[in-house]
Amino acid sequence: MIVWKIHGEPGRFVYNEMSFETALEIVFYLMFHTGFCSGIAEEVMFRGVLTRICEDGFGKRVAWILPTFFFVLPHLRNIQSVSDFLNTCLFMTAFSIFLTALTYRTGTVWDAVFIHAFWDMFAARNCVVAVSSEVEIGAFFTYVLEKPEMYPLLHMKTNEYMWLISAMFLVCTVGVILTNRVKKDQ
Repeated sequence: MIVWKIHGEPGRFVYNEMSFETALEIVFYLMFHTGFCSGIAEEVMFRGVLTRICEDGFGKRVAWILPTFFFVLPHLRNIQSVSDFLNTCLFMTAFSIFLTALTYRTGTVWDAVFIHAFWDMFAARNCVVAVSSEVEIGAFFTYVLEKPEMYPLLHMKTNEYMWLISAMFLVCTVGVILTNRVKKDQ
């Protein structure tokens, strides 16, 4: 519907029939495994423990760089091409910097946990709503476009346009950092 309102291109929502067990499995996986477990574990480790150790031992600059490096590393598994590697590095670095800035800004890791969990539950997976030229198995709903040729990104593999999403996220992250920067003389 949002795609239709923005682009004037009609489509239809399709509820993907699935068993109760499959739906429960998706919800459990999204909420607990992908969302809360990853969000809590990674943020407490990288933005909580590791950032504090680095800041106390080496200063704030290292506290931004080293946890970001270690946050990106586990996300590089299953990389199949150079473009996958670059896209993942770019996005995960931007995401890590954003979460670190948020943690410093708010003084707590729990906001970063919430955003990380939300990202993992809804944005990083196509399990809730997928937009496609055909019904996506494994998502609760699919918005099926009537004229998919109008949307060239749908014909690409995810990794072929992930650079665009990564670049936009990086620009937003830099924008947040620059707007929250305090001059030393103040």
